[in-house]
Amino acid sequence: MAKRTIASITTLLLLFLLAVPAFAAEGGAAYTVTVQYVDQDGTPIHEPDVSSYEAGSLYDVTAIAIDGYAFDRVEGEPSGIVIADVTITMVYVAMDTTSVEIPEVDPPYDDIPDEDPPLSDDPSLSGYFTITVCFQDTDGNVIREAETTQQRGASLYEVTAPALDNYGFVGAEGETEGILTEDVTVTLVYESLTALADDEVPLAEAPTDNSPPTGETGTIAIWLTLAVFSAGAMVLLRRRSSL
Repeated sequence: MAKRTIASITTLLLLFLLAVPAFAAEGGAAYTVTVQYVDQDGTPIHEPDVSSYEAGSLYDVTAIAIDGYAFDRVEGEPSGIVIADVTITMVYVAMDTTSVEIPEVDPPYDDIPDEDPPLSDDPSLSGYFTITVCFQDTDGNVIREAETTQQRGASLYEVTAPALDNYGFVGAEGETEGILTEDVTVTLVYESLTALADDEVPLAEAPTDNSPPTGETGTIAIWLTLAVFSAGAMVLLRRRSSL
């Protein structure tokens, strides 16, 4: 039974395939393929596309892009062989194009620039503190003009002592590093190298007096000279007497 059914279907399909070209060749019939574009409610949202096809020819349609709508589904056969007029319906879904207004929010510390500002004498400068570095010698005398900088609050700061001609760094008065929570003053104390050189005591030098000896030392020298002379005279007299 199954074999007969399959044979019958195959025979009908072959007859159909043979009849369509013959029909097109004999009659030259033409059919239309209409593509409609509607929303979910069936309301047209675009002009339909109508195309003419000869009988027995192939057709193939696809959805198009429509502003404000998204393609959802197709109703009908989007492709096949033309043997009669064909209508295909493309169904779209309306997209929500309502614009949402986003309020502008000022970021925190919006008035603080990304870079450090120039020096300012304005005490009302918000968010910044002043770091003052003074230079003095051990007597409290100013040896160099003070340096002033401004830095953002809650940031780390560090003060280092520069080298000064004729001065040696001794120490600092005040916090040389930390976190800024208020204005800071640091005094760097130096000692004068010139003053140190003037206070040095020269070493004592040995006497270089080449004058002849005097006093007791001179007397002893004379007696030694006479003793040597007398001994020499006695030696000469003995030699002569022996001759």
